[in-house]
Order: sequence, then structure tokens, then C-alpha cells
Amino acid sequence: MKPEYIIIHHSTTKDGRKNDWKAIRRYHTSWRYKGNIITEEEGRLRILAGVRGIEPPWIDIGYNLGLEQEGDQFWWKLGRPLTMNGAHCVEHGMNHKSIGICVVGNYDVDILPDTMFHLLVNRVLELMQEFSIPLQNIKRHCDYAPYKTCPGKLFPWERFMNSLL
Repeated sequence: MKPEYIIIHHSTTKDGRKNDWKAIRRYHTSWRYKGNIITEEEGRLRILAGVRGIEPPWIDIGYNLGLEQEGDQFWWKLGRPLTMNGAHCVEHGMNHKSIGICVVGNYDVDILPDTMFHLLVNRVLELMQEFSIPLQNIKRHCDYAPYKTCPGKLFPWERFMNSLL
């Protein structure tokens, strides 16, 4: 994949200041039904019974990168390699042409910490330069999935975009 876009997400989980990335990866690589992890046996039985909405596991977490606070430290977490298609934005085929970055936390209700903001800006600037991605191709997940709020209602999008100039 040659990325043409960067899409910013939030996990919509309360950042527990611990390794939430591991829990997100576990969710993405498990069988799921209505947002809950189920066993493979349950999934297969429900499929056989004609139940719709069973989600089989993905090969890895859907995002390429994650930014998470653990205690008083901030860490970049690796997801799918940048050479691999993501599973973060199916709309408009964006999984095949974008880097998905998840900022762990729920920025519908919480304020993004300044340290996370600056780390995100710096990493996006690096990726823009590395892959020649123009500013107009930095997007919110909700730009493609209007039923989502990613990267959150309280995420400082205008400030973020102005910081990328």
C-alpha cells in the first residue's frame, strides 16, 4: 500500500492509563457479536443458525498506529505495518489507501492531553513528509463515516489542522 491519506480515530474507550492497545488488539482479533467478544465456537454456531452480524477475527488490530497514555508516559503503539491495508475505515475504500491512527481515549467526553496533541502533530507531519501526503488528505474518520464521531466531539480538529501548516 502507498498511503495517500491519514485518518485520525479515537478508541471511544476511557483511557485507563494502562495498556489499552492490547485490549483493542484482542477485540479486533477475536470473534465478535454486537460489540462483544465471543468464542469461535459461539460464532460458528450462530452463523450456522442464520444469525447475522457475527464478525470473524481480523488478522491484526485495524489501525496502523496508536497513541496511548500509560501512567504519566505517552507511547506510540504499532499496529498493522504501513505496507499492509488497514481495517479502520471501510468507507470509500480508505483501508486500501490510508494510514489509520487511533488516539486511545474517548474524546467525545475527555479533553485530549496537550502532550498527546503535540506527539500526534509531530508524527502526522513526519508521515506527511515521508509519503508526500498533502494537508487536504488528513481526515477524521467521521469525514467518511458520518455515524461516527472520530476523533471525538471535543478533539481540537481546527487547532490540529492549523498545527500541520
